[in-house]
Amino acid sequence: NSKFGMDVAEVRLVVTVVKNDEWARHSNMPVRATSSGFKLSTDGRIINFLHHSLSSQGGGGPTISATAQTRLTALLAALPDDESQLPPPDRRLLVEDRVGDRLRSRVYDLADLPDPVIEILRTTESDIRSWVPEFKPDEERRDGDAVQAREAFTESLQETLQYFPSVSGRRAVLMTKDHSLALWDVARRQEGTPLDDGLVVHRVAFSPDESLVAIATGPRTHDGASPHRLRIWNVATEKLIHELRPYEQAFAGPIRVLRWTTDGRYVIAAAQLVSYSSSESLGVWSVAGGRHRGWLSHDKITAMDFDSGYRNLSVQYDDSLIRTWDMKLVLERIDDFEKSLTKSE
Repeated sequence: NSKFGMDVAEVRLVVTVVKNDEWARHSNMPVRATSSGFKLSTDGRIINFLHHSLSSQGGGGPTISATAQTRLTALLAALPDDESQLPPPDRRLLVEDRVGDRLRSRVYDLADLPDPVIEILRTTESDIRSWVPEFKPDEERRDGDAVQAREAFTESLQETLQYFPSVSGRRAVLMTKDHSLALWDVARRQEGTPLDDGLVVHRVAFSPDESLVAIATGPRTHDGASPHRLRIWNVATEKLIHELRPYEQAFAGPIRVLRWTTDGRYVIAAAQLVSYSSSESLGVWSVAGGRHRGWLSHDKITAMDFDSGYRNLSVQYDDSLIRTWDMKLVLERIDDFEKSLTKSE
């Protein structure tokens, strides 16, 4: 079978997302499975594909480097067994890797991918995303007045920000003139070990107890050498705790929204997921695990804030639409979702 330019004997790896065909389901046509993903050849060529009720499509992708292929070998060797458990519909990721003259198959849950699988997707530059629950707003209205937010956003990002204090004023993140990033003990007037350099800081948010700090950075230039990143650091030890990624992929633009929940267990952030769109994905990340655990919207944001009781989150978009979420209920549902993943292990 040489469909989409690759013989079966050439195939080293096939990664497939299998889900229900929503278009067919909502029409009078028979429901068929929709699948999308990529094939990787033994010489590093990638072929992307899409199969649905009406047609099949495919095309060439990047060729991964020899270094990436070596790393891929180690990752495939580290793949855990799927324990013969079938994940819920729309959350099934089929991974087939070559063992001798056959392809070995495993099925993983897109909502709870093992680390080796996530690294395989990144190493192959795949655009396959993890699955997270969607949370619809409790209220939606259109209003010409801006949300009374503590933070409003402009299109131009400042590249000269140097001092980002915590609420108490005891700690701060310092960006020196040479763009070296460090934590600052304000009381002792003592600068910590540099965390990173050569970056621009877009947003900084300390956790409620100020034991952790989330820092959103981006490249100083547009050469693509440095990605847009959102990382959590331990303030006392100055150690990196987690790098947060949307759907376990990279951010395509600067993080312009960054907040902690009042219990310090989750971070709320928004940024572009794809470079060709100005829309921003507003998501929720678990601090304990560092995983993306929910998304709220995919539109361009102009302002955001909690109400005085820190229960309701209101977000205004560039078309003056305002959406409000009951974050207590959202976080309860995320808790239930995370517990369901633990039970399935």
